[in-house]
Amino acid sequence: MIVFVAGTVLAGPRLARALGFSLDLPWSSAVGGDCPPTPISVVVAPELLSAVQSIVRPLQGAALGDGTCLTAAVTAEAPADTVRKAQLLPAERAPQLWIPDSSLWTRQVDQWPLRPETSFASSPLVITTSAAVVRQLGWAAHPPTWAGALSGVRPVAMPDLQNNASGVLAVLGLWQTLGKTAAADQAVAAAVLASTRSTAPTPKRVIDAAVQNDAETPLLVTSEINVFTTNRKQSSSQMVAVYPQDGSPSLDYPVLRVAPRLQGSSRSIATDTVVGALEGAPAREIVRRSGFRDSSGTGAGGAGVRANAVTALSIPDPSAITAFLERLQSLVRPSHMTVVIDVSLSMKSLIGGKITRAQLAGGAAVGAGNLLSDNSSVGLWIFSRNLTPGGSFYRQLDALAPLSAEEGDVTHRDSVNDHLKSLGNYLGGDGTALYATSLAAMKYATEQYDAASVNSVVLFTDGVNDDPGGISLQDLTTKLTLLTDPQKPIRFVAVGIGPDADLKVLQQIVAPSHGFAYVTTAPDELKTILFDALARRQQ
Repeated sequence: MIVFVAGTVLAGPRLARALGFSLDLPWSSAVGGDCPPTPISVVVAPELLSAVQSIVRPLQGAALGDGTCLTAAVTAEAPADTVRKAQLLPAERAPQLWIPDSSLWTRQVDQWPLRPETSFASSPLVITTSAAVVRQLGWAAHPPTWAGALSGVRPVAMPDLQNNASGVLAVLGLWQTLGKTAAADQAVAAAVLASTRSTAPTPKRVIDAAVQNDAETPLLVTSEINVFTTNRKQSSSQMVAVYPQDGSPSLDYPVLRVAPRLQGSSRSIATDTVVGALEGAPAREIVRRSGFRDSSGTGAGGAGVRANAVTALSIPDPSAITAFLERLQSLVRPSHMTVVIDVSLSMKSLIGGKITRAQLAGGAAVGAGNLLSDNSSVGLWIFSRNLTPGGSFYRQLDALAPLSAEEGDVTHRDSVNDHLKSLGNYLGGDGTALYATSLAAMKYATEQYDAASVNSVVLFTDGVNDDPGGISLQDLTTKLTLLTDPQKPIRFVAVGIGPDADLKVLQQIVAPSHGFAYVTTAPDELKTILFDALARRQQ
């Protein structure tokens, strides 16, 4: 699962405790005193705690005009934890005010009637690294674009997308600046998946290296406030914020009221009092002094960050964000994929006069495979007809195994990629057993089914079935239909390369599995086709 997809609503104290949720909530407090108290609770993102406490402290005990006095309890809680509790608890047990780091969280909360009041502060997303790296790359004078920074110039650490709004805003920013196209989807997926590899740097490693001004420091996508507070804790730090030239999305720290049932009640008046203080001029000064930006976009500067305004990237509308995250979710879910490539002699033919069909298929498969996470599993077959001396029509080069698995001195990913890059060494046979191979591959995928992954067969071919005495297309589709199990879905994706590929036949082959068929004669199209196939493989 990827971030910002609402979970199932559960209820009941026993179940809540079983799931690890304390029912002694931070916002449940009792107070006493000469003036009857009207207690309210304010739950804030952890980085806001000190600032909000400073603003609310002078209000403690303030008369509310109805014979009661305000008592406000301000507590810190990670927004993801508050969201999880909101799925369990009714509005009556919610805080009166919630200030998460981003409005993105609100779409996950349907138990509480949230009403936005104002934006308490903001903090743009930045790329952080050491001052030494910024000098090496010339970024002080010429800041990079999001795409340039995340394209592999240096290793990149991304925040946890499931529990961190900064990570989602960063990939949204990259997607927006690249035009919200299929190519943008692909670039985002590549950046996210690269950051999840076992060899990718962790945020802590980047921060530690940046503070020490290590010239090999990787990059970290984070918030400006994180850079500010990290540097402020150090006696000497060389961690700096880099502001991409195409603008930055921001954490907006919305002040959200959990709408009361009774307007004008003591608790409602108390909540109004706190909201008023959070909007006042003294609050804006505390916001800037704490390293955040105020409603005008102005910050205090210093501690590795700048004070002047930052070019803002607006957040897309909710439907666009939902569609984007669903595509990304599909890509990052582990795959269990059998790749089957035609190595009949016709695959020697050139496409565009520069590259053979085999080279095109192999190179495109390598590129698509780089979009798969380390915990995905891939197997690789080649096929033609009479491929081996014994008359076999296919050969397995790599069995289905996790891409991160060690195989001697290399990983399984390395082995698969090496075979894909050397497909020209395997060309041969005297025909193309397309139908028999399709059936064999689906049988294999059925036997190897993995319920925790998206299961698929991806087949490349440049022609039609050329297998005298083999099974017919009707027999194939009948047998594929019998193999289909709705409870164990396996998507068949067929990619035809060159003018001899028959799209109508490929569509019939993939139809029993509700799969997808494509045909292309243009090298530039194949990368886009494979990305589309990966993104749609679990639809």
